[in-house]
Amino acid sequence: FYCPDIDSWEAWEAELGTFLAGVDIALLDGTFFGPEELPGRDLAEIPHPLAQETAQRVQGTACQVKLIHLNHTNPLWDPGPERAWLAEQGVGVGEEGERWELG
Repeated sequence: FYCPDIDSWEAWEAELGTFLAGVDIALLDGTFFGPEELPGRDLAEIPHPLAQETAQRVQGTACQVKLIHLNHTNPLWDPGPERAWLAEQGVGVGEEGERWELG
C-alpha cells in the first residue's frame, strides 16, 4: 500500500488496521513527527497526520510499515529519540534505495 500524502486518517478510523492486514508493506505519509516542527504555523492549514498518530493507529498490524514523504523539519531523518520511539512502535522510516519484491 502506497500512501505518501494524505490529509488525515479520520476517514480510515476503524478500517486502517483491517485494511493493512491484507498487505505486506505499507509506505505511509510521515510528513511531520509532531506539532512543534513548525512553530508559529497552524498545522490545520498544512494537513497531514502526525507520525506519532500514524504509529499509534498501525500498532499491532502484521504488515511492515515505513513512513515516507518526510518534511525537512522532521527529526526522523536522523537517528535519535524520535526514531527510536518509532521503532519501539514497530514502525520504520523508508530509506532511499529500499526495494521490495511484489508478487
